[in-house]
Amino acid sequence: MKVQLVLLSALFSLSLLAQENGKAIKGDTTVITRHSSGMVMSITHYKAGKKDGLELFISPEGDVIREENFKAGKPHGKTVKYMQSGDPLEVTHYSNGRLNGEHIKYYQSGKVQEKVFYENGVKHGPAVWYYQNGNTVTEYTYVKGSIEGESKTYYLDGSIKGISLYEENERNGDYREFYNSGEIKIEGQYKDDMKTGKWKIYDLEGNVARTDKYKKGELR
Repeated sequence: MKVQLVLLSALFSLSLLAQENGKAIKGDTTVITRHSSGMVMSITHYKAGKKDGLELFISPEGDVIREENFKAGKPHGKTVKYMQSGDPLEVTHYSNGRLNGEHIKYYQSGKVQEKVFYENGVKHGPAVWYYQNGNTVTEYTYVKGSIEGESKTYYLDGSIKGISLYEENERNGDYREFYNSGEIKIEGQYKDDMKTGKWKIYDLEGNVARTDKYKKGELR
C-alpha cells in the first residue's frame, strides 16, 4: 500500500500544520510528522482539538503500516495494520472507543488466521482459528467474554479431532477425542477444568485399551 507523495501533497496542501512538542492541538487541523529523512511518518486529523477521522502511520519507505479512524477523540470505525507487502495483518472495528464487531488476524500469506467478534469491548459470538490451508483449527463461542458451550478442534485435513464443553472459560462435562480416521480415541469428563472420573483410551479397532481414573485432575 505505497503512499504517493504527490497525492499527499495535493490532499493536504490546504491545511498542513505540525504539532509543537508539549503543546496541545486546538481547533480543526491536520497534523503531519516526518521521519528524519523528511518523509511523512504520520497524518492525523483533529476536530475541536480531538482526533477525528482518519489517522495514518507510514514507514520510512512510504508504505502505510497502520490506519485508524476516530470520532471525538475515541477509536471509531475500522483500524487496519498492514504487512510489508501491503496486505492487511489485522483488522479491528471500534464503536465510541470500544471494540465492536469483527476482528480478523491474517497469516503472512494473506489467509485468515483468526476471526472473533466483540460487543461493547468484550468477546461475544463465534470465534474461529484457521490453518494456513484454510481449514479450521478450532471453533468455539464467547458469551460476554467467556467461552461457553461446545468447542471443537480439527486435524489439518479438516476431520474432527476433539469436542469439549465449556462453562465460564472452563471445561466442564464430556470430552471426546478422535483418531484422524474418525474412530473414538479418548473419552472422559472434566469438572472445573480438571479431569475427573473414568477416562477411556481406545485403540484403532474401537476396543478399550486402557481405563484411567482421575480426581481433581490427578491420576489415581
